[in-house]
Amino acid sequence: MSKRSNFAAILIGSLLACLPVFAQSEDAGRSQVSVQFFEMLATYRFFFTAHQGVEANYGYSLSTATYNFASGQSGVNANQREWTRAYLYRFPLGRIAPFVGAGVGGLTFQPINWYASTQTRAAFVYGAGADLNFTHRLFARPSIVASSTTVRRST
Repeated sequence: MSKRSNFAAILIGSLLACLPVFAQSEDAGRSQVSVQFFEMLATYRFFFTAHQGVEANYGYSLSTATYNFASGQSGVNANQREWTRAYLYRFPLGRIAPFVGAGVGGLTFQPINWYASTQTRAAFVYGAGADLNFTHRLFARPSIVASSTTVRRST
């Protein structure tokens, strides 16, 4: 496959992963609760005005960190949890509501193996996206979110 085909496949896959977002709306759209089943992510949003609001996220995943040694590969299986809080600014335009956001959070890497220790790191998150409203209670949220964590290396 060419690089262009790989990029198109990743883009389409990412957009399709955003589709199973279900929302419950209260207070005429001021509160939103959503769950993404593919990424095991829960989000709560509250808007103070039509443009300004806050968002809280919690995500969970299983991960494996793999290390290559001269004697072969070794891996550490872990539970990975992330939580973030962010300020949002949106531009409601009917069925489409583009938004930008920035905030802070944390990432916890909790190894399942007995010989590794749990690590928690602070993170800064920022991103942009849009809510595509299909109905009053169903929408998709394609977005691009970046995060930066602080990593300490021991010498």
